[in-house]
Amino acid sequence: MIYYLGPEGSYSHEAALLIDNNTVPTLSITEVFKKSLHSPGIVPWENSLEGSVSETLDLLLETELSVVGELNLEIRHCLLGYRENKLVFSHPQALGQCRNYLTKHGLQPVPTTSTAKGVVEAKANKALAIGSLQAAKVYDIPVLDIGIQDGLTNYTRFALLGRELPKSTGNDKTSIIFATHNDRPGALYQILAIFASEGINLTRIESRPTKRFLGEYLFHVDLVSHKEDELTAKVLKEVERTTSFLKVLGSYPIGEEPKKSYAV
Repeated sequence: MIYYLGPEGSYSHEAALLIDNNTVPTLSITEVFKKSLHSPGIVPWENSLEGSVSETLDLLLETELSVVGELNLEIRHCLLGYRENKLVFSHPQALGQCRNYLTKHGLQPVPTTSTAKGVVEAKANKALAIGSLQAAKVYDIPVLDIGIQDGLTNYTRFALLGRELPKSTGNDKTSIIFATHNDRPGALYQILAIFASEGINLTRIESRPTKRFLGEYLFHVDLVSHKEDELTAKVLKEVERTTSFLKVLGSYPIGEEPKKSYAV
C-alpha cells in the first residue's frame, strides 16, 4: 500500500501506481507524510520547469521518515473543462508550469491542493482545469488542449517515503540538508570543497530560507553515493563538523529514466 496526494487522477496517483497497485489518496502533502509513518508514501519533490515543491522541502526537514526512493515522471499538461469560463483550477506547480499559456489566452489561475482536485472543481463550476488525460477520463470532462506546459519537456521528480533505508547498490544517491556558520567567510565553499576533494559528484544544490532570519539559508544537496559507503560516511562526518546543522534525508537507488505519464 502506498499513500499519495489525491484525489484519484493526480500525477502523484500516476507515480504511485508505477510502484504499487494498492494506492490510497490523501488530501494534502502534509497528510502523506503523516500516513507514511505507517506505510510508504510518495510526494512530488521538484519539477524541471517550476523548481522544487516548497511544502515537500519543509516537511523533509521536519520528518523522522527517510527518502527511500525516487521516481521521475514525464508530465504533459492538458487544458480540461469548458471554454465559456476563464477560471483555471489546478495545483500551484501546474499553474506555474503553464504560465505562458494562461497569459496568452487570458485565463485566470485558481490554486487547488492537487491537479485532480482542480479537475473536480472545474467540473463542479463548469470552469477549466490543468490536469492529465487520465484525470479527464476519471472525471469525464472534455479535453480542450494537450501539451500546454511552458517547454517541450516537463519532468517531475517524486520522493518515496519510508522507514527502512535501502542497502547500497553501487548506483545510489544521498540527499542531505545542511546549514553553514554564517559568521565564517567562504563557509559554503569550504563545505563543497570537501566533496570535491574526495571526488564525490553533487547533482543538485539548492538554497532555502530557514524562515528565522533574512539571509539565513539551508542547503539541499544530492550526492552520487550511499551514506553507508566508506568514503561517503567519512565525508559526511567531516561535513557535520564543518556545518552548524546537518540532516541526511536518505540514501536510495538512482531513479530510472523518466516514465511516460498517461497524458503523453
